[in-house]
Amino acid sequence: MKLYSLCSKIDENKLNIFFFNAFSNEIYKYIINKNKIEYVCSFNEEKISGEILYENMYLYKNKIIMIPENAYKIAILSSDGNKKYIKWNRQLIFKSFKFENIIWCILKDGVIVSFNLDNYEIIEHSQKSRKLKLLTNGISIQSFQLNFIKGNIILCQNKKIIEFNIITERSEVYNVPIDKKIYNCMYDGRDYWIQMYSNLDIIKLDRKSGNIEYFVHDDIKWGKLNNIIAYSDVKQIENDIFLTGYYTENVYKIDINSRKIKKIPEFPNEYNVRNTIGFGPLFSGMHYVNEQIIFIPFRSDMLLKYDMHNNKLDKLIFQDKNNNRVNDRIITMSMDLLKESFFDLNEFLNYVCNKRTVNE
Repeated sequence: MKLYSLCSKIDENKLNIFFFNAFSNEIYKYIINKNKIEYVCSFNEEKISGEILYENMYLYKNKIIMIPENAYKIAILSSDGNKKYIKWNRQLIFKSFKFENIIWCILKDGVIVSFNLDNYEIIEHSQKSRKLKLLTNGISIQSFQLNFIKGNIILCQNKKIIEFNIITERSEVYNVPIDKKIYNCMYDGRDYWIQMYSNLDIIKLDRKSGNIEYFVHDDIKWGKLNNIIAYSDVKQIENDIFLTGYYTENVYKIDINSRKIKKIPEFPNEYNVRNTIGFGPLFSGMHYVNEQIIFIPFRSDMLLKYDMHNNKLDKLIFQDKNNNRVNDRIITMSMDLLKESFFDLNEFLNYVCNKRTVNE
């Protein structure tokens, strides 16, 4: 079975990284000091049906909060093991983010809904929704790539970056003088690092001056699947910018001095996902702890750790609740409950698309 972890979160003390299996109701944690992965719990009120149950997970005051995608309830796990479920009777969530004690949810129809993490109150914000819709010129919110920075929704489309502050409702538009369309961007506190469609290079946009710099790839190759999206994540760690492969085959680092995007060490030999399904998003998250970057896999049975000081990649094999290795060749949508298995990526994607079409 492959894990299919859509997201991961590290606790404030940097002791544990929590993540969930997208097609089941299970949560796991990686205990950093012990270099060990443990099963945490299952939210058994949600039935496993082959759909992605949760859009995102958040940590707040020693609680884990699961935000629904196809689940019917918000699920909350307290540190004492108690679970609480709150009915969610809204449309499907497109994206969510946490700012202070509020989880802001942007629904697929562009409506903004907030969930208060202290009193569990759910509020629909009609004025904020209207202002966001005006910024998108009536185009579906699903046509945009969204990021979130300290209360700002960052929208990317074509050659524009739009900032919308969820609290003040103020907005700012940046026109980027490039030929390609923008796929996504990351903000490091001063500059935007921009990824373009069908392009392996990265652009740095100075947010104040509007000046741009190109950082070109150093012999990076596209995967076998397609050449639309190069990187699934762009993240600043210390003074470096790291990129994880989407339809490229590795993890990369931007060399600021040479303005080159370079590959960090080769993956372990056992990491054969790239050879079996033609690449695609490799990791759902990367976390920096004690001079190591921990990569949580999206569709693999292997967690990777990059030692920045020694420039070395190490691995940790996933095991299920019965301490059996998660098979790297077969995709099973749940550790022990779902029986659907696939030996081919296209077969798997067709199954998921058909299920979503029927249910939507």
